[in-house]
Amino acid sequence: MILPSIALVVRRVHDAGLSGWFALLCFMPPISSIALLAFGFMPSQVGDNPWGRVPAGIRV
Repeated sequence: MILPSIALVVRRVHDAGLSGWFALLCFMPPISSIALLAFGFMPSQVGDNPWGRVPAGIRV
């Protein structure tokens, strides 16, 4: 369960236009719940970002 969780958080952080290293904040006990909540409510980046294009069929 750990590896899929890491992949999910990294994809979400990339979707927001940030580096995947920010996902480490979600696995630090004092701030993990706050980081997960913040990444969950962050808006997606408009348009393409360095990690790929917006998926087909999704309008931003």
